[in-house]
Amino acid sequence: MRITFDQIQSLGVGVLALTAVAVVVTITSGWLLARSARLEASFGALSGGAVAICGASAALSTIAMIVYPLVTAAIGFDSRAAGVFLGATIVKLFRVALLLPAVLVLAGLLLMGRN
Repeated sequence: MRITFDQIQSLGVGVLALTAVAVVVTITSGWLLARSARLEASFGALSGGAVAICGASAALSTIAMIVYPLVTAAIGFDSRAAGVFLGATIVKLFRVALLLPAVLVLAGLLLMGRN
């Protein structure tokens, strides 16, 4: 299967920006929650990154796979909105593409924090 730039572009800049912001907010939230729980900041960043990049369904497994479609139906999302919310194919691939910059930024921040 091949995803083209046209397919990615069809989502619109807003969806891509929302996805990038969601990744940053999720990683930051994991980091902050770990600090507030007196855990290692790197643990929080790793946990937040797992959810941000792989998605909550990967981190929370079967429960999310069952509950999330029910949530999107209850909210009244159409198939496009539900796909963005759930991280459908193109959105998921874009989140995975954000893995490299996320790792580089987090590694830099963690290294600077140790100096």
